[in-house]
This record gives sequence, structure tokens and C-alpha cells, in this order.
Amino acid sequence: MKQEKQIEQLEELKKLKLLMELTPEELKLKELKHDDLGMLEKLEKLDDKELEELKNLKTEEYEKLNKFKKLRPEDVEKFEKLREFKPNELEKLKESLISDRDVLCVQIAGLCHDLGHGPYSHFYDGMFMEAIRDKKGKEFNGKWEHEDASVEMFNHLLDNTDGLKDMMRKSGLKIEGDDKTDLKFIEELIRGPPRWPYKGRDEKKSFLYEIVSNKETGIDVDKFDYFARDCKQLGIPNSFDHQRFIMFARVCDVEEDGRKHICSRDKEIENLYDIFHTRLSIHRRACQHKIKMAVEIMIKDALLLVDDHPDFKIKSSKGKMLSLSEAKDDMEAYIKLTDHVIERILHPKEERKEEEKLKEATKILQRVVKRDLYRCVGQARVCSFYVPVLQVHISITRITLIN
Repeated sequence: MKQEKQIEQLEELKKLKLLMELTPEELKLKELKHDDLGMLEKLEKLDDKELEELKNLKTEEYEKLNKFKKLRPEDVEKFEKLREFKPNELEKLKESLISDRDVLCVQIAGLCHDLGHGPYSHFYDGMFMEAIRDKKGKEFNGKWEHEDASVEMFNHLLDNTDGLKDMMRKSGLKIEGDDKTDLKFIEELIRGPPRWPYKGRDEKKSFLYEIVSNKETGIDVDKFDYFARDCKQLGIPNSFDHQRFIMFARVCDVEEDGRKHICSRDKEIENLYDIFHTRLSIHRRACQHKIKMAVEIMIKDALLLVDDHPDFKIKSSKGKMLSLSEAKDDMEAYIKLTDHVIERILHPKEERKEEEKLKEATKILQRVVKRDLYRCVGQARVCSFYVPVLQVHISITRITLIN
């Protein structure tokens, strides 16, 4: 009843304010309703102070009134129950859902998950390392990926940056001693196993593993980030609305595996389709563009020629000289491996210019500079399918000839 009375009073004030804003021409008594005349009588009885307060009644108050009117009895009941909680009980409830430590760990992982990229980003752990494995054998470091180096680089930063561990400890993170829960959690967020069990957090917080690098659906903030960046730089329309996705995303218990997952409303299906359409568009128009691919292949050929060259070896933390492909195994050497390696090939030392491999590598990169690029002269698509009638598998291997 008290709430209803407050609503009535605010409604009256609202009407009074509207009447005060009328000009003499607009204020025609014959057109006013009986209720409005009653309001005018109330208005005449107000003193100067009350009139001033009425003038200061702003839109925010109207907005609060509208929200207040929309409250249902069960909403008020929930609010009353919430008021019964003591501050420490609310903190415990918050901690059981998602804590400040959880938030900080996810933020750190988001910032550091690409620390392991080598020269020219995905080129190093993609095309270049694949060529090295073909050259040296698949036993050469197996299937190494930049996320492996990201974890190692993160630990290298912790061990070699003054004050960083102290700062993380002061923030309440567990990164040393017998309890390294948060350190393990950050590492798993960057480069964790594709399936459970995880060690950094239990299954009650399984949804946290779907934010930075989502191995369940592939929908994560890493994609949101490079969609926005690449589309802006390349002038490609970005139809995916990440803010809308976040607005409608909810953490739900999924019966199939008994864990919590980040889920979307059914009406968001088109926005989700746009994620994969945007990714396809970026790859087709930029990442897999024929000119870009030709340049990458030429850079790969040049780096392969100088991989073991003494002028391009990098000193490791143990004093050993590592090749371009081996530098990833030692973070002290890896941080020195930058895009500048191309400039060093283009402008070699005077006494080395006539060495056969270095000379050939320089010639390839000079062609890139002059845009005398490799040309694709033949290609066949790859596909593999099973024919039930014949009971045979048919495979077609992709062949690309470049000159």
C-alpha cells in the first residue's frame, strides 16, 4: 500500500509539471478536463519552495517511476530476501559463482594468449614450421603451436620481470609454492587440453574455459577481437555484433555432459551464423588471398634457405646457438626472433653476399619487394569420400604448382 501511495504522488507531480510547462495560449480552461482543473487548484496552493522542487523533477525520476511500476510482487519479495543477507554472506555467494580472482585470471590469459607468435604471426607456426617438419622429419618437435610458446613466454615473463610476481600475489593470485591453482588456470586458459579434466578450476566453473579460447564451439573473445581489428583495417563489413552476443549470453547447466556452458538464446541463431560467415569472409578475402599466399610462400622459401646459416643463429639462455626453427624452444632466444629477420636477409653482411644459399634467399625477397611474385600454374582440390555402392574410398589430393 505504501508503494502504491508513492506511485500516486509521483504521478500527480508528473502531471503538475506538465501543466506548468504550458504557455498561456496553450492553457485554455474550456479544453481542460475535470481532473486537470483539480490539478490546477493544487498547483495554486503550492508555495515557492514546493514549486521549485517541482521544477527540478527530472527525467531520471520519471524513469525510476516507470521501473518501479513494472516491479512484480515476486520481484519485491526477492529484494526483501536479498536485504536479509549479511555482507559476508553476499561475498560467499559471489565467490561461488565467479570471484575477482577468476576475473583477473581470465583477463591475464586474454592479454597473454598470443605472446607465442613468431615472425609474421601465424606464418611462423603454420607454413614455416610445416615446411621445417617436412625437411627435418615429423619427429622435429611434433605438432608445435604458438599457444605452447605463449605459456612458456608467460612463465618466462614471471621469472624475469621484477615485481610482476609480487603484484600478482598482492592481487590475491595463487602462483607459487604448493598452491599454484591460478597459475595453472591461466596456463589452461591459454593452452589447455581439449577435454576435461582441467586442474585450475573445477567443473562448477567450466564455463570460464569458454571465454578466451573456446574448444567447445569456437566462439570466443579471440575471434571477437580479430574480427573487429581485421575488418576495420581491411575495410571488410563486420556483420557480427559481439555486444549483442554478450548481452544475450547466459551460463546454463547442460544435461548432456553435466557441466556449465556459455549458451545463447534461440533467437540469436542468425547472429551466431554471422560469426562463422565473418570468419569465412576474412579468410577468403585476406588470410587465403592468392597474393598474400604467394608472398608467404616466398618468405618461407627464403627462411628455409637461411634457417641453419651462422649469421641467423640466436644465442639461447644456455649459450647454445639456435637456428630460426629451434629458437622457439628457448624463450631467451625466441624474444629476439622478430620480423626484422627479413631485413637482415635483404641486406646481408658484405662478406656474406656471395654465399649461395644467402644469395638465393636475398634474390627471393627482392622479388617480393619488386612484386615479382610466384604464380599459381595448376591446382586440384582435395576431397575424400566413400561410395557405398562400390564400397571404396575415393581420395583426390590437392596439387599446387607455383613458379
